[in-house]
Amino acid sequence: MADLLQWATQTYETREQLVADGVWGGELYYVPGSGAQVVRPLGAHARGWIWRTLLLPSGGDEFDEGVRIPELVSVPIVSAKTREHEHERPQSEHHKHQKLLSHSPLWTVTNGIRKLTPRETTRHPLHDEPRSGAGLSDREGMDLEETLDILDLDLSRLMIDDIFRTPQVHAQMRQILFNYLVQSPPRDSAHHRADSIDSPLSERRFYYKQGFHEILGLVYLQMYETEGGIQERSMQNILFMYTKLMDQLAPAFYREDSLIKWESGTLSKMLQMCSPNLFKIFYHEQAHQNTIWLIRWTRLLFLRELPRETVLVIWDHIFTFSYPLKTFVASLVVSVILPLYKTFIVGMEPDELVEIMLHIGENPLVRDRDPVQLCKLAGDMCQLWHVGNFSGLKSLVDRYLESLDPNRRRLEEKLRVRVKRNIRT
Repeated sequence: MADLLQWATQTYETREQLVADGVWGGELYYVPGSGAQVVRPLGAHARGWIWRTLLLPSGGDEFDEGVRIPELVSVPIVSAKTREHEHERPQSEHHKHQKLLSHSPLWTVTNGIRKLTPRETTRHPLHDEPRSGAGLSDREGMDLEETLDILDLDLSRLMIDDIFRTPQVHAQMRQILFNYLVQSPPRDSAHHRADSIDSPLSERRFYYKQGFHEILGLVYLQMYETEGGIQERSMQNILFMYTKLMDQLAPAFYREDSLIKWESGTLSKMLQMCSPNLFKIFYHEQAHQNTIWLIRWTRLLFLRELPRETVLVIWDHIFTFSYPLKTFVASLVVSVILPLYKTFIVGMEPDELVEIMLHIGENPLVRDRDPVQLCKLAGDMCQLWHVGNFSGLKSLVDRYLESLDPNRRRLEEKLRVRVKRNIRT
């Protein structure tokens, strides 16, 4: 992939060129001479350059002069012994101890100083029940020790790639996630006052949600260098890129009230306009079941549902920030399920529908789909949606479905005539 990377760096002199021609124009993805028919995998080095160019302020490996990037905070050491005797410390010694903890080396945390306590869960971590009036579930947050326990537990189960089994990568991921939580308190004013970034870490509440680690894992993986791994400067870049994505993703889909509002206000309306038949299947008396699969689709940005290369192409397009994330994700969801109109049956059991949606990547119509064309369709849908051209949106979808099945329109017309005839008789 070195030739591809060299070609890309020479071809796209600006971020705007990369966005317009490389990503949305599809030049990066197709084998030259294939007539935009054969998609080529980019490889981590090429994609790492693409994401750095799209997300970093300077459009490259380093930040512009004048752009201040803070040093990473070390993960504090929290032990049972520390907890038991904390209240016995004089006030002055307590603050001194906290200062020392904040500068402790990251890797000492994983050397047996703090025992990891596994925690049981009573529900699937990505199936949070919506809570009336709550911006975030677990609204009270977690203390420092509990947060670090959960981070360790989730990172130990991260299966995206074998590199996440190594202690060094685990420690780096842990530090990046911890720094994200430290610098990103909840956005509502009450929590912001209680959990100010100036408060001592031992007194703060942290608002981690399952799924954060998987999103970070894919970003980290693309930046990973086999020779020497990720250095601290790269970790700062990863944190910056991750934060830029999560600034849009977390409030949109990790807040239960926002997710429900997005589904009812954007997704369901878009699906109804694009395919009334599919809308009837997904939105009947059991419509609340959609939340089960939508939580995973949206919070992980299709990471578990679609093939890895498809997900990476989708994320390339997301990182251009050409469209609002909420609208683009809604367009992607509709675009993914449109070709499966024959798979769904009116009146099918809700559990059966959920099962199909949680394993949709196994369907050949989804697995073998051109990811570049998928994103192009979703982008065109976004554009028509935002200008309010709903008739154009329906026409776009009809043309797309007709290209999949040229006989579809003729069969629908025959069915329509037959229904009218039966009504007259």
